Amino acid sequence: MTKIKICGLHRPCDIEYVYKARPAWCGFIINFLRNHRSLPPDQVRALGRKLDGAVVPVGAFVDQPVETVAELLKDRTIPAAQLCGHENAFYIAALRSAAPRRPSAGPRLGA
Repeated sequence: MTKIKICGLHRPCDIEYVYKARPAWCGFIINFLRNHRSLPPDQVRALGRKLDGAVVPVGAFVDQPVETVAELLKDRTIPAAQLCGHENAFYIAALRSAAPRRPSAGPRLGA
């Protein structure tokens, strides 16, 4: 079965669209100001609270500090991070150290 991710959620109505479409994942673009759908972490948390658990939220990050990504993983706002910038093996090692995976964290899509 093909699994789909709808990315770029940034409005409350986007959550409604996700419920209708029922993709496997939904994505939030976080702190990437060159994209009009980008959100700061606080807004991602607010929209994420509207999800019912049937769709897994993913954070899409471009060259963000490890701490930004780790904070959202650790507080369980997102169970997975999609790294879309110039993150290298050292960055990924630092992220894994800062936010170790939990068995119940969902599918592994990124870090």
